[in-house]
Amino acid sequence: MAGKPAPIQPLSRRYSASLKQDPATASKSGAAATSAIDPAMMRIPQECGSRIRISSHADSLPADRLARPAGIELKSQNRKIQIMTSELSPDTFALLKARAGQGVSNEAALHTQAKVRLLANTSKMPKHGQGHPGLYQLADEAQTCIAKMRVVPAILYSVYVEKTPDEKFAGRDYLALPPDVVREDYVWRCGSGNFLEHTPRLAGVFEGLEAEFDFSRTASKVARAFNTEAKSRLKKLKLPLGATTWEFGAHELLNTRKQPYWSPTYAYVAAAGEPNGPSEADIMKALAIADIVEAAIAEAMKEANERASRAIESRPANRIEYSTGKTPAWPDDDIPF
Repeated sequence: MAGKPAPIQPLSRRYSASLKQDPATASKSGAAATSAIDPAMMRIPQECGSRIRISSHADSLPADRLARPAGIELKSQNRKIQIMTSELSPDTFALLKARAGQGVSNEAALHTQAKVRLLANTSKMPKHGQGHPGLYQLADEAQTCIAKMRVVPAILYSVYVEKTPDEKFAGRDYLALPPDVVREDYVWRCGSGNFLEHTPRLAGVFEGLEAEFDFSRTASKVARAFNTEAKSRLKKLKLPLGATTWEFGAHELLNTRKQPYWSPTYAYVAAAGEPNGPSEADIMKALAIADIVEAAIAEAMKEANERASRAIESRPANRIEYSTGKTPAWPDDDIPF
């Protein structure tokens, strides 16, 4: 009865075994194996993106890693050459370029919801007991409180923050006006009795953390001043906002009733490529945040406009029909002035 056929070993193992059995014939076998390789696989890395790794340790890798279906591995007594091919056609590269950024969501719900807070006299202090009015509470798990923070801003935009009648946060905000609100004096009133507060919001990288900061109430004038200065600087630098670094602090002021409150301050630090400028990692984070927010705003405004258009189309036509057979007209159309 014939025995079972011997298992076929990978090329790399057979070639390694031949080196150990007969060193004299190994060089001939090696030359033959090398000549059998497709010349297209021997291109330099700059030409096709292949990676060539050379090591002086022949037995540095375990045997189960020597057979690689994605490439060819050649071993000799003193050197090991591994060729990994990853060549892409020009058409594939063009397809990838055309679909740049595809595969990620621009929903506002997936955007960072971590908040940076400026502690005020009426704020809820962190549990560690080291916070006090005038400090910024970062968005980390430790609830770190600092007097000044380094910020790489991504985008400054406006949101509608929903608050209860006693001016507490309802936990919801909107990039566009929701459908069930009506204008009352200077605020938008929701059907639930809550109201919407128009608030400037800054998204970016705060002390290395992706987060948001709201310029609530009187701080909105600080947001306007920051926006004006940032526009002026970016025009000169010819850079996006995410390529600059700022330092945020706070100072105590008095309102019209002589009550103290804390307001944010800001100071420009540097731009990309300058000393104390933002790191490349922070710049990439800021640019990604800006892209997500801009896409989310565009989608929210599109939905709001479509909703308004449907509401207008559903309204009954307020026109007067004339028995003379004329085209229906508005009541004032026949007035000559």
